[in-house]
Amino acid sequence: QVIRATFITYIISVLLGAALLLTPGRGMVFSMVQAASAFGNCGLVLGAAPGPMDPRTHLVLMPLALLGGLSIPVILDLFGLPLAHPSAHP
Repeated sequence: QVIRATFITYIISVLLGAALLLTPGRGMVFSMVQAASAFGNCGLVLGAAPGPMDPRTHLVLMPLALLGGLSIPVILDLFGLPLAHPSAHP
């Protein structure tokens, strides 16, 4: 149950992030790699990264990095999705 929720959360995060990062001069693969990199907090970038003043940096990459840093079980617990074991807090 947790593994399935992890895959679904990761896929949704990467696809949504890639759709928001997609620009005319940037391919879908480059956008997906950058979104997955932000969510996984690994820093891998193919092609040119958005600059520090680019709105996509603050509106897409930063939230993906924050959510990825929280970890999937914490995200699932925050949104009230069922886990394999009951939560320790009420």
